Amino acid sequence: MSEKLLSIIIPVLITKTNKMDIFLKRCINSIATNIDVEKYKDQFEVIVVDDKSEDATAFDELDFKTLNIKVIHNEENLNIGGARNVGLDNSVGKYIWYLDGDDFIENTAILRFFSNYEKTKDKDIQLFFTQFNSLNYQPDGSGAINTVSRLNNMQLINYAFCPVSSCCKIVRRDKAIRHPEKVYMEDVVFNFQQLD
Repeated sequence: MSEKLLSIIIPVLITKTNKMDIFLKRCINSIATNIDVEKYKDQFEVIVVDDKSEDATAFDELDFKTLNIKVIHNEENLNIGGARNVGLDNSVGKYIWYLDGDDFIENTAILRFFSNYEKTKDKDIQLFFTQFNSLNYQPDGSGAINTVSRLNNMQLINYAFCPVSSCCKIVRRDKAIRHPEKVYMEDVVFNFQQLD
């Protein structure tokens, strides 16, 4: 597969009780219904990593027509960090955006990334502001202008106020640090490593 500008990596573990199949459909739908997604669809890929789900049938029902979706089924459960690494290893994008299966994005997030690319292509990280609700948060793309190549003091303060989640950052591939595997709160380690 030829290089894409953006790889969106979504690790998912579906169990009988967590309803992640419903959230995953909403997540994929939020990408598929983005403004101008048709215009940019050949420039990005969506990699869904099934982290040894109890029921994998939901992966067969994804919107493969609208989006370039690749589904990878892990043979063992690696937790979210390990699943993100599997996605990274199988991605071709110049930039990496991690979403969780229960996230959804605002309908201009993809457009804003591609529209701002020429202004931000020499930057390492694009920070996104998020909106929290009772289920998850919504990377809305509005932070695309807050890109950084090396963080100065003010940028570090802004970075600290950006939620600790990896999901509110788009990272250039050569700066995409691997997540620790089989641990919880792997985002904390990822974020502090990004500051190095």
